[in-house]
Amino acid sequence: LFLLISRAAIRNADLRRDLRGAAMVLLVVPLLRLVDVFVNDLLGKVDASRYLVAGSELLFIIGLIRLCVGSAQWILRGRKGIHTANIVRDSLDAVLYTTTAAIVAHRSLQIDLGSLLATSAALSVVAGFALQETLGNLLAGLSLQVEHPFQVGDWVSVDGFIGRVTQMAWRATMLETKKREHVDIPNGAISKGNVINFSRQESVAKEVKLGVAYRCPPNVVKRAVHDVLKAVPDVASDPAPTVHLQSYDDSQMTC
Repeated sequence: LFLLISRAAIRNADLRRDLRGAAMVLLVVPLLRLVDVFVNDLLGKVDASRYLVAGSELLFIIGLIRLCVGSAQWILRGRKGIHTANIVRDSLDAVLYTTTAAIVAHRSLQIDLGSLLATSAALSVVAGFALQETLGNLLAGLSLQVEHPFQVGDWVSVDGFIGRVTQMAWRATMLETKKREHVDIPNGAISKGNVINFSRQESVAKEVKLGVAYRCPPNVVKRAVHDVLKAVPDVASDPAPTVHLQSYDDSQMTC
């Protein structure tokens, strides 16, 4: 109830969602405890009781994990300015939830984790061969989050496409090009290719080719181009743009 009340004072949408999710999970815990008490009073000590206790313990820890991880993510993004993509949050949640479930199963239900791990290992090998490319993209997505070659909002050139990064998901990264096209590039292809990040610098150079008739003196053309570039507010003055004669072609000079 305290979490639900605190949620009303929070403006961050992600933290509000985490508070609500944690509160809903934690509210189920006393309900399971009440059912456990009712079952014990009505039927005596039965096997179903330990499953109810284990379920309440699991939900209690899951609620705390969601609350702590959500609060930490809010602090990193809002206070420290560190952006964490959804893939990192999902991976962390999966590891913590799986570890919690294994501990509760061993402690409360006396499940032998050794045999369970052996069976899981065999299934993992089969799934690894069947989902080799998909798993490769997942691991590549995690490596991109660790190395941070770019983040959401950056303008990049990847695999021949130039656009703004709009989403970094488990399997692929989405770009929005200048033509408003949305391109999904597999993370595996990004990790193997060359990535140019245009947003790491305040300004980047762009090469523009200009065809000029032979009757126009090159020095006059250079001065005219410099005057035009100086009148454009988005063109950087330091370093200043340069204009030079590149080649004499069949029907024009190329600057």
